[in-house]
Amino acid sequence: MLYARLSDDKTAFERQRNLMQFAVGLDGGSSVAADESGDVYVVWHGKGDSEGEANRRVWVALSKDEGKTFSREVPAYSLP
Repeated sequence: MLYARLSDDKTAFERQRNLMQFAVGLDGGSSVAADESGDVYVVWHGKGDSEGEANRRVWVALSKDEGKTFSREVPAYSLP
């Protein structure tokens, strides 16, 4: 999942980064959202920890500093 942000001086985009540090495979479909606090959420659909369609996961990477750095991605929910 590649991500790039506008530089602080707003003159160019920074070099893109891969936010997938743990998850393997991207099924497509992603979204980026930010809140008033400057938190940035990147969400995508991809492979889970085992094979098969039933094991696909929704992954979330969170930035608490306006997209400068991101936490390691985590599943958006826990399976029962």
